[in-house]
Amino acid sequence: MASPNTVLLLRRISLWVLMVALTYVFWKWLAVYVLPFAIALVIATVLDPMVRRLRRLGLPAQVAIWTSILGGALVAVLVMGLVFSLVVQELAHLLGMLPAYTHRFQEVSDGFVQRASELRATLGLSSSLVNAELSSGVKLLEEVLRQLLLALSKLPAGILVLVVAGVAVFFILRDGRNIEDGWERGLPESFRPRMKSLETEMILGTLAFLKAQLALVGLTAVTTMIGLAIIGSHYAVVLGLLGGLLDLIPFLGPTALIVPWASVLMMSGDGLGAVRLLVVLVVVALTRQLIEPRLVSHQTGLHPLWVLFSFYVGIQLFGPVGFLVGPISAVMLRAMASLLFAPPPTVVE
Repeated sequence: MASPNTVLLLRRISLWVLMVALTYVFWKWLAVYVLPFAIALVIATVLDPMVRRLRRLGLPAQVAIWTSILGGALVAVLVMGLVFSLVVQELAHLLGMLPAYTHRFQEVSDGFVQRASELRATLGLSSSLVNAELSSGVKLLEEVLRQLLLALSKLPAGILVLVVAGVAVFFILRDGRNIEDGWERGLPESFRPRMKSLETEMILGTLAFLKAQLALVGLTAVTTMIGLAIIGSHYAVVLGLLGGLLDLIPFLGPTALIVPWASVLMMSGDGLGAVRLLVVLVVVALTRQLIEPRLVSHQTGLHPLWVLFSFYVGIQLFGPVGFLVGPISAVMLRAMASLLFAPPPTVVE
């Protein structure tokens, strides 16, 4: 007969396997149906303190809600407007310099083709081999374009998600207490405190992780801007913002901008400029790698090793989107474990 400790261990292992399986099933087949409401819940959680503050000032509920929603939208528009003005200035400069850049790029590309032909003749490479490599490059470009078109084809569905989420934000802010009470009434009374703790930990943990990711994107954008400004780039703001946005895609970020740029400079004979760009890239990458595990673990309460493990497993299972799914799943699993493995509450008579 198994000892009580062995039975407890097997029970815990079974629960962990069940929780991991349910989490995978959720992200694989169910998440798409609750995504708009999850986005709405996050936005509502962010706006709720403002709504409460306005309510305390005497504003009616609906006025406070709409004021908070419109105020948040106004702040977002103002920030985007400021960034847009800086971007327009740099793009205007780029437009004026475009003929010179185009002419220079044509010279570099012609020289590269000539050197490639000379190298092929020197090494005795057949033209069929070179053509095969070029064909592979074309196929890769076609695949990239196909994936881009596939992403663009999903934009209407994304707009629908945002519209549903926007409407849901209003109802969550207005009727959140009634919705929560109705949900809790369907649970056993002894189970309600734990479920409340589970909801709070999941929501706050997810918000903390998203806050950390936004901070990392901002860090990448700012460090890229500063680095490019130091080396004298005319388009530090535009390229910094673009690098920050690309940082949302794992393994891209500023690398997708700086490496091709440095390659062009190297082929054009500006080796020093290429080295400067690569130094900026290395500094940005090191800064992010040093700060990311600590920032995410501090925000979510997860150990940096578990954060790294969740990134890896999420990307392996779900592709690039696993960069978000992995850590959020880790937060969910920790919350469920605290619910299932916590000792029963003490009843005070």
